[in-house]
Amino acid sequence: MNTLTASILFAFINSIILVVIYYYLHRQYDERALKIWAMAWLVYSLRFLVLLLARNIGDSALLQMVVQALSLVSGIVLLYGMYIYTGRGMPAYWKAGFIACMIWVFLLPVTGMEYLYYALPVSAFLGAVFLWTGIAFLKSGVKKNLGALITGIAFIVWAFHKLDNPLLRDNALLAPLGYFISSTIIVFVAVGILISYFEKVRFRLLAHEKSLDSALLDSIRRETQIMLILEGAQNVLENRSFGETAGFIFESCRRFTGATGGYVALLSRDERNSEILFPSGDREGSGSVDGGHIVAVGGIHGKAYDTGKVVYDNAFPAGDWDVYLPSIPREKGNVMFAPMVVDGKTVGLIALANKIEDFDDNDAQITQAFANLASIALMNSISREMLEKSESRFRTLVESMHDVVFTLDRERRFSGIYGRWASDPQVGPGYHIGKNALDLWGDEAGRIHHEMSGRALGGENVTYEWSIPAGESVIHMQTSLSPLRDGHGKINGIVGVGRDITRLKQVETRLEDSLREKDLLLKEVHHRVKNNMQVISSLINLQAQRTERTIYRNIFEETSSRVRAMALVHEKLYQSRDFARINFREYVRDLVDGLVRSHGLGTSRIGLDIAADEVDIGIDKAIPCAQIINELVSNSLKYAFPGERSGRLSISFSRNGDRVHTLTVADDGIGIPPGFDPATSKTLGLQLVYGLVKQLRGSIELDTSSGSRFVISFK
Repeated sequence: MNTLTASILFAFINSIILVVIYYYLHRQYDERALKIWAMAWLVYSLRFLVLLLARNIGDSALLQMVVQALSLVSGIVLLYGMYIYTGRGMPAYWKAGFIACMIWVFLLPVTGMEYLYYALPVSAFLGAVFLWTGIAFLKSGVKKNLGALITGIAFIVWAFHKLDNPLLRDNALLAPLGYFISSTIIVFVAVGILISYFEKVRFRLLAHEKSLDSALLDSIRRETQIMLILEGAQNVLENRSFGETAGFIFESCRRFTGATGGYVALLSRDERNSEILFPSGDREGSGSVDGGHIVAVGGIHGKAYDTGKVVYDNAFPAGDWDVYLPSIPREKGNVMFAPMVVDGKTVGLIALANKIEDFDDNDAQITQAFANLASIALMNSISREMLEKSESRFRTLVESMHDVVFTLDRERRFSGIYGRWASDPQVGPGYHIGKNALDLWGDEAGRIHHEMSGRALGGENVTYEWSIPAGESVIHMQTSLSPLRDGHGKINGIVGVGRDITRLKQVETRLEDSLREKDLLLKEVHHRVKNNMQVISSLINLQAQRTERTIYRNIFEETSSRVRAMALVHEKLYQSRDFARINFREYVRDLVDGLVRSHGLGTSRIGLDIAADEVDIGIDKAIPCAQIINELVSNSLKYAFPGERSGRLSISFSRNGDRVHTLTVADDGIGIPPGFDPATSKTLGLQLVYGLVKQLRGSIELDTSSGSRFVISFK
């Protein structure tokens, strides 16, 4: 083995070792650049392998082409790995140069040009690649990365060494030295890249460590922030006083942000001034403000009121702003105002001052969170005050009631007693709480209450009466139950109102007894009036029979008929359940039938059409209507059908939706003589009809187109 072959073999072995090392590191760290570089060293080792082959079988244009192609590929892949390593994309001019050189290489077998002219462009291109790569490594971080320095210098040396390759190839003495130098430079390049890579990894780990430290500090700060907010929230829930809660929230916020002074203020009712509730500060002159101080709304804290957002100033100027701030020392010259917003309206603010460092957005964020807590505390305080007033009014109302108000749970057990029984030790809460109706009053009295409470749990509103045995007496109760629902509409109990109606029941019993007595008395009165009128009617009839003159007999008979009409009204009242009203349908039928019989007319000659609605009317309207029907029907029976003339008589009575009554009496007889005006008639019957219509405040109409038809309307 001669010196040249040994030097090529040495370079080949170095390249293979680099391939193994880079590929192993790639498998360990999964770094893409390491994989690309391993491929570059692999291609470069193939170049040396082809050179060894050429030494054994003889040099040829084809093998020279392969060697140059492998050199180009290894160089461009090495350059590509550098771009991957630095996180950039490879420019197009390198790709264009590589393609041009590859075309030039493939022309060798065709042109047959000398090796010097053939290899010089390839070496120049690779020299430029290595020179640029070396400079790039040197610029990337020579001061901080020893590997970048070694790699950069090695690449620059390699670039100039590439230029002597075409010149030294055929020199038997210098060619082996060139391959040895080349393999040595490759080792420096590879080692420098590895050092640069691990330096980069070290710097990355240091950056991660700093990032973790920063994240840990931020996490601790966030944890402290959350703990303070949770403590403030707990204070909001537990403390009933807004002043105490706001003071706790403010002190927590001040300590967390590092401010040395400040205050909490509420907007006045006229929205022109801001009243300071209490001061705070760590030391004399730190920014404390006396409580009760009034500050006009304006300036920087007025901006917080107007915008509803945190406002801070780290270079607080003396001048116009001071007009709208309390006269407090501001030795550091920084202030912050966080608004307290309720229902979209700013009602107060938290003010901080004199932080050693500048206020920042993080301070603004945490201060706004504490201001939101203060807003909740204010709303809770207002709501609690309103609730206490409402509870006081409700308690006063319930305690002044004679009723008992109670609540039941879903098992129908008493869970609360208020009102009448609340202060009674025998039947108060201690007696009822935890028990149900069956436990308290047994099966007989408690059953209905237990059943109704089940219906209330089903969603019904129920009212019922029931009785409780109380020794020899009985307590009568009226109870109303309604379902008690939570905020989601789910029934979780019952609210009820119970009223002792024992006295009411006793009064009701006495009234019913008294009413029955009065009903019997009134019934007896109607009965006696009816009997007396029948006696009067009978006496008039007897007198009529003893009267020889027809005109007087007719007068007596008409009078008797009128008395019978009134007697029939009292008979119907006597038979009715309501002694003040009668069913006028039955009355009309009975009255007309009696009139037809009294005139000795049968229904074979005179047909009757009676159409009366089921209408109940009072005695004040029944008697006038009865007399009107009596007079008009009597006139029709006497005058409408002379001789043996037959016809029909119609009577109707109805009431419409406006409570207007309509009485119609019609016949198809001979009608009223021409020129006869019933309204001015001297006959007693028609005078009675028109007088009674006037008494009813009604109207009367007469139609003589076919017989006679009287229509009377009244309310």
